[in-house]
Amino acid sequence: MQFCTGKEKRARARLGPLWTAITLVASLTPMVVHAASPRPAMFPFVKLGPQATLSSASGPKYNLFTCQLVALNTSVTCYDPYQIRHAYHTDLLIGSGFDGKGKTIVIIDAYQSPNIVPQLNFYNAFYGLPSLNGLGAPPNPALGTFTQVAPDGLTPFVTGDSNMTNWAQEISLDVLWAHAIAPGANITLVLAKSDADADIVSATKYAVDHNLGDVISQSYGENESCMDPALVAQQHQVFVEATQKNITLFASAGDFGSGQTTCDGSALVQAVSLPASDPLVTAVGGTELHAASYCLAILGCDPATSPVPGTYQGEIVWNELATGFGATGGGYSVVYDEPSYQQGTIHGGKQLGVADVSYSAAVLHGLLTYLDIPGLAPGFYLFGGTSAGSSAVGGYPGDDRSEGRKGPRLHQHRAVPHRSSSKPLLRVVVRCNEW
Repeated sequence: MQFCTGKEKRARARLGPLWTAITLVASLTPMVVHAASPRPAMFPFVKLGPQATLSSASGPKYNLFTCQLVALNTSVTCYDPYQIRHAYHTDLLIGSGFDGKGKTIVIIDAYQSPNIVPQLNFYNAFYGLPSLNGLGAPPNPALGTFTQVAPDGLTPFVTGDSNMTNWAQEISLDVLWAHAIAPGANITLVLAKSDADADIVSATKYAVDHNLGDVISQSYGENESCMDPALVAQQHQVFVEATQKNITLFASAGDFGSGQTTCDGSALVQAVSLPASDPLVTAVGGTELHAASYCLAILGCDPATSPVPGTYQGEIVWNELATGFGATGGGYSVVYDEPSYQQGTIHGGKQLGVADVSYSAAVLHGLLTYLDIPGLAPGFYLFGGTSAGSSAVGGYPGDDRSEGRKGPRLHQHRAVPHRSSSKPLLRVVVRCNEW
């Protein structure tokens, strides 16, 4: 692969209507950051953007926000579920009946989002999405089911605790967008009692041991050098058992570009994160998606000459360094050697490269997500970060999840030059993940 080097930096990625395969490395100067935790712990790779402003205009079935409208989204762009589905061609699969029915997406997170049920109900009602069993309505066998499990006990939510609030945002993004992409699938939210490494591994092990689902989404991580080697081995063994059961594993690649925080949280150093760097996990990086906004005649736009909302218009590597929101994770593992399925794709590399695929992650081209978390004003917010990809790609309903690890199959597409129905991966060669 081609990597960012010196001042003239290039990043190579592959992108399609479903995924972008991406591995990125950049030079990084350590910088002071705010410590997320004084102990080894996972960090949610979620980025909260500005609150969206509701416009007076309406779409065919739902209200629109100013950031979705041609002529009004001059500096900030946002996407609803229907735009994202159309951009990544998921709408074609859902329209053909592949909506995830009969599959279960397991989402591993820490702490809790205390109002996740009313949030999900509001989001479904706003966008006309099908409901789920477990949200308070009478059972309906035609619908999927939402379940929350706290195998080691549910930690009470503390309003104003910034760490718990970050995880509540993470949970909200994960659950709402997994459902938006796979509306017929079951969703099982497994909550670790804290974000400590041992607690996260324990929750993941519970999900695997009890066969809770077909896909496991992990929208978090930490510098792989900071995790206790014994826990790294234990986590990998859990992933081995998951793979033997044909459970597909996804994890976010990180939001600090080619860096991760030091173990004390005081600075950034060049590193990749676990669990994304585990060879049995499909690591999900980030892009900045460019898709068509809504064109309304009442705003002086001619729909007859404009693309359908959500029409794919291109993607570049996610890097919002200038606005402080971060950049896609990517680089080389110092724990795992280059696996066989990456050989020939990373020129000169001898270690495992992160990530395997990528998905929309830019905050200022963000995903519209409804929040109702104690301490925050309720409403729709723009979300980004590589967390957006792990849960959404995990929810992709047309994916045959019986194959387990996706990395080997994805890297077979390395020669694909453009996207089409027969060539589902593109290359992205614009921008770098320097941080």
